[in-house]
Amino acid sequence: MMKMFPFLTLLCALAQPAVASQTAWVTTDGGAMRLVISDDGKSPARGVLEIKLNDGWKTYWREPGDGGIPPSLTGGGANVELLFPAPERIDENGQVFSGYHTGVSLPFVLPESLLNGDKLTAFIGICSEICVPFQADFAVVRDNGDADFVTSAFSNLPKFAGENAGITQVSRLNDQLVLTVKDGARDLFLAPETGLYLANPKMDGAAFSVRILKEKQAGVKVHYTLSTSNGAVSGTFQMPK
Repeated sequence: MMKMFPFLTLLCALAQPAVASQTAWVTTDGGAMRLVISDDGKSPARGVLEIKLNDGWKTYWREPGDGGIPPSLTGGGANVELLFPAPERIDENGQVFSGYHTGVSLPFVLPESLLNGDKLTAFIGICSEICVPFQADFAVVRDNGDADFVTSAFSNLPKFAGENAGITQVSRLNDQLVLTVKDGARDLFLAPETGLYLANPKMDGAAFSVRILKEKQAGVKVHYTLSTSNGAVSGTFQMPK
């Protein structure tokens, strides 16, 4: 996580198995989730973890921020990589985290090793006055579910930044990063890999400044999403020494 702070009291909500493809919603206090899997048999099967939130509830991006639970999806003893649309910056009583307050669809590519009847386990955190860890098991059904819904979820992901968008320069002075960005930037969300902890970016003209809170090893990769006036882009950079 980007910062390490005491987390709120947790209430556990474990849901019963549901059948995937276009499953019924699995519910808990504050929201619900389901899986949609589309497999035409000609290309890798794709799916969506769809999260629905009640009014006043929020859930988290891949890097929560001041505290929280990043969404995860596991199956066959391994993590299934979730993909994330651009989040928003949410301030809850002085704690700032990256997430969503109107529900969200998280796409993924289904590993070929997962067959019909195998299990996928989704685990998320949702918050209001309290924070609830929410887990549900889904049985995999590889059919051509709602292909249009899955395609739409993938199309809503940030575009790849490439060389002509996103972060154009990364510099460092001691415990401070300066990330130069293209014109039109509005907010920057960072998700470092293991062992690196960063403060929330602060915008200063055409750059963001970021304080390094803790660094266990050099050269860690950082994933980022940059919200701009022309939509969101995403990419990665290596931490400079």
